[in-house]
Amino acid sequence: ALDRCHAGASPNRMPVAIETTSYIEYPRSFRVDARMPSGPVVKVFSSDECWVQDGRGVREASPAEAELMQDTIQRDVIGLLLALAEGKVSAIRLPDVVEQGRSLTAIGVGASAMRGLVVLLLDPTTDLIRAQRYEATAVTGARETVEEQFSDYRSVNGLQVAFAAVVQAAGVPVLTRQVRTFEYNVPLAATLFTRPV
Repeated sequence: ALDRCHAGASPNRMPVAIETTSYIEYPRSFRVDARMPSGPVVKVFSSDECWVQDGRGVREASPAEAELMQDTIQRDVIGLLLALAEGKVSAIRLPDVVEQGRSLTAIGVGASAMRGLVVLLLDPTTDLIRAQRYEATAVTGARETVEEQFSDYRSVNGLQVAFAAVVQAAGVPVLTRQVRTFEYNVPLAATLFTRPV
Protein backbone atom coordinates (compact mmCIF):
# COMPACT_ATOMS: atom_id res chain seq x y z
CA ALA A 1 0.00 0.00 0.00
CA LEU A 2 1.13 3.56 -0.63
CA ASP A 3 0.14 6.01 2.11
CA ARG A 4 0.39 9.74 1.51
CA CYS A 5 0.31 11.70 4.76
CA HIS A 6 -0.92 15.28 4.62
CA ALA A 7 -0.12 17.76 7.41
CA GLY A 8 -3.22 19.90 7.29
CA ALA A 9 -2.43 21.78 10.48
CA SER A 10 0.41 23.79 8.93
CA PRO A 11 0.42 25.37 5.47
CA ASN A 12 4.24 25.25 5.45
CA ARG A 13 4.41 21.47 5.65
CA MET A 14 4.45 19.49 2.42
CA PRO A 15 2.73 16.11 1.95
CA VAL A 16 4.97 13.09 2.51
CA ALA A 17 4.57 9.82 0.58
CA ILE A 18 5.22 6.71 2.70
CA GLU A 19 5.23 3.23 1.20
CA THR A 20 4.01 0.58 3.64
CA THR A 21 3.39 -3.15 3.65
CA SER A 22 0.98 -4.61 6.21
CA TYR A 23 0.86 -8.22 7.35
CA ILE A 24 -2.17 -9.30 9.40
CA GLU A 25 -2.94 -12.67 10.94
CA TYR A 26 -6.32 -12.23 12.61
CA PRO A 27 -7.11 -11.80 15.37
CA ARG A 28 -3.89 -11.00 17.24
CA SER A 29 -0.87 -10.49 14.96
CA PHE A 30 -0.21 -7.26 13.06
CA ARG A 31 2.92 -5.91 11.37
CA VAL A 32 3.58 -2.76 9.35
CA ASP A 33 6.79 -2.16 7.42
CA ALA A 34 7.17 1.52 6.48
CA ARG A 35 9.76 3.30 4.35
CA MET A 36 9.99 6.54 6.28
CA PRO A 37 12.05 9.54 5.06
CA SER A 38 14.43 8.84 7.96
CA GLY A 39 14.73 5.14 7.07
CA PRO A 40 12.79 1.85 7.38
CA VAL A 41 10.56 1.30 10.41
CA VAL A 42 8.86 -1.92 11.53
CA LYS A 43 6.01 -1.95 14.06
CA VAL A 44 4.56 -5.19 15.40
CA PHE A 45 1.72 -6.03 17.77
CA SER A 46 1.41 -9.76 18.42
CA SER A 47 0.02 -11.73 21.37
CA ASP A 48 0.05 -8.61 23.58
CA GLU A 49 3.72 -7.95 22.75
CA CYS A 50 4.43 -4.66 21.03
CA TRP A 51 7.83 -3.79 19.55
CA VAL A 52 9.45 -1.41 17.09
CA GLN A 53 12.53 -1.76 14.88
CA ASP A 54 14.20 1.29 13.33
CA GLY A 55 17.63 2.79 12.83
CA ARG A 56 18.25 2.60 16.58
CA GLY A 57 17.62 -1.14 16.69
CA VAL A 58 14.83 -3.19 18.23
CA ARG A 59 12.99 -1.91 21.28
CA GLU A 60 9.78 -2.37 23.20
CA ALA A 61 7.16 0.13 22.10
CA SER A 62 6.50 2.98 24.49
CA PRO A 63 3.14 2.94 26.32
CA ALA A 64 1.86 5.68 23.99
CA GLU A 65 2.98 3.78 20.87
CA ALA A 66 1.47 0.53 22.16
CA GLU A 67 -1.83 2.23 22.98
CA LEU A 68 -1.99 3.81 19.52
CA MET A 69 -1.24 0.49 17.83
CA GLN A 70 -3.83 -1.35 19.91
CA ASP A 71 -6.48 1.27 19.15
CA THR A 72 -5.70 1.08 15.43
CA ILE A 73 -5.96 -2.71 15.49
CA GLN A 74 -9.27 -2.64 17.36
CA ARG A 75 -10.69 -0.30 14.70
CA ASP A 76 -9.50 -2.40 11.76
CA VAL A 77 -12.65 -2.83 9.66
CA ILE A 78 -12.07 -6.46 8.65
CA GLY A 79 -11.21 -7.35 12.23
CA LEU A 80 -14.39 -5.64 13.45
CA LEU A 81 -16.53 -7.55 10.93
CA LEU A 82 -14.91 -10.86 11.91
CA ALA A 83 -15.45 -10.09 15.61
CA LEU A 84 -19.09 -9.21 14.90
CA ALA A 85 -19.63 -12.48 13.03
CA GLU A 86 -18.11 -14.40 15.96
CA GLY A 87 -20.16 -12.49 18.55
CA LYS A 88 -17.05 -11.03 20.22
CA VAL A 89 -18.28 -7.43 19.90
CA SER A 90 -21.77 -5.96 19.97
CA ALA A 91 -23.49 -3.63 17.51
CA ILE A 92 -26.37 -1.17 17.77
CA ARG A 93 -28.40 0.52 15.05
CA LEU A 94 -27.97 4.29 15.10
CA PRO A 95 -29.91 7.02 13.27
CA ASP A 96 -29.02 7.35 9.59
CA VAL A 97 -26.29 9.84 8.69
CA VAL A 98 -26.55 12.11 5.65
CA GLU A 99 -23.26 12.77 3.84
CA GLN A 100 -23.02 14.60 0.52
CA GLY A 101 -26.76 14.33 0.08
CA ARG A 102 -26.84 10.54 0.62
CA SER A 103 -28.41 8.75 3.57
CA LEU A 104 -26.04 6.17 5.07
CA THR A 105 -26.90 3.37 7.48
CA ALA A 106 -25.08 3.90 10.80
CA ILE A 107 -24.06 1.02 13.05
CA GLY A 108 -22.20 1.47 16.35
CA VAL A 109 -19.70 -1.28 17.15
CA GLY A 110 -17.97 -1.70 20.49
CA ALA A 111 -16.67 -4.04 23.17
CA SER A 112 -15.56 -3.67 26.76
CA ALA A 113 -11.88 -3.74 25.71
CA MET A 114 -12.34 -0.92 23.20
CA ARG A 115 -11.95 2.75 24.05
CA GLY A 116 -15.13 4.23 22.65
CA LEU A 117 -17.62 3.28 19.99
CA VAL A 118 -16.72 2.88 16.31
CA VAL A 119 -19.49 4.01 13.99
CA LEU A 120 -19.64 2.27 10.62
CA LEU A 121 -21.47 4.10 7.81
CA LEU A 122 -22.82 1.79 5.11
CA ASP A 123 -24.23 2.54 1.68
CA PRO A 124 -27.72 0.96 1.86
CA THR A 125 -27.74 0.25 -1.90
CA THR A 126 -24.52 -1.80 -1.87
CA ASP A 127 -23.97 -2.63 1.86
CA LEU A 128 -20.36 -1.44 1.42
CA ILE A 129 -18.75 0.49 4.27
CA ARG A 130 -18.31 4.09 3.11
CA ALA A 131 -16.77 5.45 6.31
CA GLN A 132 -16.03 4.84 9.96
CA ARG A 133 -16.02 7.41 12.76
CA TYR A 134 -14.43 7.33 16.19
CA GLU A 135 -12.99 9.55 18.90
CA ALA A 136 -9.20 9.77 19.22
CA THR A 137 -6.68 11.78 21.20
CA ALA A 138 -4.99 14.57 19.23
CA VAL A 139 -1.37 15.62 19.71
CA THR A 140 -2.69 18.44 21.91
CA GLY A 141 -4.21 15.87 24.25
CA ALA A 142 -7.78 16.85 23.35
CA ARG A 143 -10.30 14.36 21.99
CA GLU A 144 -11.37 14.83 18.38
CA THR A 145 -13.62 13.07 15.89
CA VAL A 146 -11.79 11.10 13.21
CA GLU A 147 -13.49 9.85 10.06
CA GLU A 148 -12.01 7.41 7.56
CA GLN A 149 -13.76 7.53 4.18
CA PHE A 150 -13.43 4.48 1.90
CA SER A 151 -13.80 4.42 -1.90
CA ASP A 152 -12.62 2.71 -5.10
CA TYR A 153 -13.97 -0.70 -4.08
CA ARG A 154 -12.65 -3.56 -6.21
CA SER A 155 -13.30 -7.28 -6.12
CA VAL A 156 -10.31 -9.35 -5.00
CA ASN A 157 -11.24 -12.99 -5.51
CA GLY A 158 -14.82 -12.16 -4.56
CA LEU A 159 -13.99 -9.90 -1.60
CA GLN A 160 -14.84 -6.20 -1.98
CA VAL A 161 -11.79 -4.15 -0.96
CA ALA A 162 -11.54 -0.35 -0.69
CA PHE A 163 -8.41 0.62 -2.61
CA ALA A 164 -8.60 4.28 -1.53
CA ALA A 165 -9.22 6.01 1.78
CA VAL A 166 -9.06 9.51 3.24
CA VAL A 167 -8.62 10.14 6.96
CA GLN A 168 -9.99 13.37 8.42
CA ALA A 169 -9.38 14.63 11.95
CA ALA A 170 -11.77 17.33 13.17
CA GLY A 171 -12.85 17.77 9.54
CA VAL A 172 -9.29 18.32 8.23
CA PRO A 173 -7.74 15.72 5.84
CA VAL A 174 -4.57 14.31 7.42
CA LEU A 175 -3.88 11.18 5.37
CA THR A 176 -4.79 9.62 2.04
CA ARG A 177 -4.17 5.94 1.37
CA GLN A 178 -3.91 4.16 -1.96
CA VAL A 179 -3.66 0.37 -1.99
CA ARG A 180 -1.47 -1.13 -4.70
CA THR A 181 -1.95 -4.84 -4.02
CA PHE A 182 -4.14 -6.84 -1.63
CA GLU A 183 -3.97 -10.57 -0.87
CA TYR A 184 -5.78 -12.68 1.70
CA ASN A 185 -5.77 -16.28 2.95
CA VAL A 186 -2.06 -16.53 2.16
CA PRO A 187 0.43 -18.21 4.54
CA LEU A 188 2.54 -15.86 6.65
CA ALA A 189 5.80 -16.88 8.31
CA ALA A 190 5.62 -16.80 12.11
CA THR A 191 8.98 -15.00 12.11
CA LEU A 192 7.26 -11.89 10.72
CA PHE A 193 5.76 -11.31 14.15
CA THR A 194 8.66 -12.60 16.27
CA ARG A 195 10.82 -9.99 17.94
CA PRO A 196 14.47 -10.26 16.84
CA VAL A 197 16.86 -11.22 19.61
